[in-house]
Amino acid sequence: MDFEQARLEDIARLAGKTRGAFYANFKDKEEVFFAILEASLEEDRGVLHDTLKHCTSMKQRLQAFSKYLIEVIHDRELIMLHIEFKTYAIRNPKRKQLAGLLTKMIDQYVAREAGEFIPALQSGDARSVVSGVIDGLALNVLFDPDPPSDAVLEQVIFAVLQQVAG
Repeated sequence: MDFEQARLEDIARLAGKTRGAFYANFKDKEEVFFAILEASLEEDRGVLHDTLKHCTSMKQRLQAFSKYLIEVIHDRELIMLHIEFKTYAIRNPKRKQLAGLLTKMIDQYVAREAGEFIPALQSGDARSVVSGVIDGLALNVLFDPDPPSDAVLEQVIFAVLQQVAG
């Protein structure tokens, strides 16, 4: 079931909840999406930060962040939901503010987890470039019957991060 076609009733059923219980907590499926994303980001809270704080050089930080982003790429459910939501927002220009909310959530996460260690990621342009590369790689990893190895993905992501970090 894709995001655009999903009804809140269907989501409630899949979650094992009654329709009434779901409507008591969420007014629409966009709120469900943000709750799922927020829970996912909260689950990861501190993991990247703790990894980066033990790195002694920028190169080590960029390598560690590259490895972390490969894990994100392989989180099929999260990536599918993320891509579905983005295409939903693109198809529905009246819902454009949703793109802003999504970007803000991810920006806050990156700033909190990595901004202190990779200052270049405090730039909106840098975060946008990295996010776009990750979306593209993730989509192709999901689609390609013979996707690139993690070693190749790590090299590409590391090169982008190096470029962004200057």
